[in-house]
Amino acid sequence: FTALPILAAVVLTWLHASATTAGMVLLVLVVWSATRAGIKLSLYIAALCALFFDFYFLLPYRTLWLAGAEQWIDMLAFLASSVVVSRVAEQAKRQMLQAQQRQTDVERLYSLSQEMMLYEDAAGLIRALPQLIERIFTLDGVVLYVSDHDEFYASKVEAPMGLRANMQAVARGLNPATTSFAGYQTTALMLGMRPVGALAWQPEELSREVSAAVSAQVSIAVARAIATESSARIEAAREAERLRTALIDSLTHELRTPLTSIRAAATTLLEAEAMDEA
Repeated sequence: FTALPILAAVVLTWLHASATTAGMVLLVLVVWSATRAGIKLSLYIAALCALFFDFYFLLPYRTLWLAGAEQWIDMLAFLASSVVVSRVAEQAKRQMLQAQQRQTDVERLYSLSQEMMLYEDAAGLIRALPQLIERIFTLDGVVLYVSDHDEFYASKVEAPMGLRANMQAVARGLNPATTSFAGYQTTALMLGMRPVGALAWQPEELSREVSAAVSAQVSIAVARAIATESSARIEAAREAERLRTALIDSLTHELRTPLTSIRAAATTLLEAEAMDEA
C-alpha cells in the first residue's frame, strides 16, 4: 500500500498534473484504501498522500512549506476530505460486512430449521441437535441440557461437571439467562415463561440475535419432543387399558359360558323332586 501513493505522485508529476487533478487522484486512492484495508491504513495512506500533495503540487514546490493562504486552504481541504471519505468508506465497508454476516446467519438458521424438520423421531432430534448446531454454525462444541429428562447431550465429548452445574442453574433461573463459563456461552431455553433446558456452545462467537434465534428453535424442538413423548405415554396407557378391558371381557365370557351350564344342571338336580336318587 505504501508504494501506491509513491507511484501515483511520480506519475502525476511526470504528467505535470495540476494541484486540483492531483488532489482528486490522491483522494480516490485514499477512498480505495479505506474500502480495502480499513480506517487505520487509509489514514496512513492519507498522510502519505498529503505529504506528496504538499511536496509536489503546492507552492513552493519540492518543499513542505506552504506559500500562502490559498495553499493552506488546499492542504486543509485535502486533509479534511481524506479523513471524511476514509470514515465514510470504512462505515460503508463495515455495513457491507454486517449485511453479509446477517445473510449468512439467516441462511444458517434456515438450514437448521430445514434439517430439524427432517426428523420424524422427536427423541432422535434432541440427540442430534448438538451435532447439527455445531456443524451448521462451525462451532467447536455444543451441549444441550433438557430439564424434563435431566440429561445432557453433547456434540463431541462429555460436558465438564462445572459446565453441567452452570447449565442446570441457568435452566432453573438461578443464574442469568445468558452467561459464560469455561469458554462456553450458555443461554436458557424458554418456551413462553416456562424453562425447558439450556444450550451452551464454544467459542462464544454467535451474535446476540443469532443466539436468540437458535435458542428459540431449539426450545420449540425440545418442547415438541416432550409433548410427543407425553402424548405417546398417554396413548400407550389408553391402549393398555383397552387391551386390559378386552382381556377381562374375554376371560369373563370364557368362564361364564361353562359356569352357566353347570349352574343350570345343578339347579335342575336340586329342584327335580320326581327324579330318583341315582
